[in-house]
Amino acid sequence: MPVQITSRVSAGPLWISLTSGEQLRLAPGQTSEERPDVDVQDNPSVASLVSRGLIEITSVSGGQRRRAAGKKEEASPEVAEPSKTGDKA
Repeated sequence: MPVQITSRVSAGPLWISLTSGEQLRLAPGQTSEERPDVDVQDNPSVASLVSRGLIEITSVSGGQRRRAAGKKEEASPEVAEPSKTGDKA
């Protein structure tokens, strides 16, 4: 099943060594293209990044994404919608 890798770091690029021998570079908050799951399975460096909360691995199946690993996401504050009362500033 294909997976996507998302960088959870807030500054600087992140280099990830995949099982296939490739190096994946992700900018802060960037999500990779779909990768074979074998690229992250039984990979100590990927497991370390996941446990430290630096990346998140998401399973992709049939257009649906399921979170597979990583630290719990914190709820982000909601942004208030502008008033639609018709008042003009």
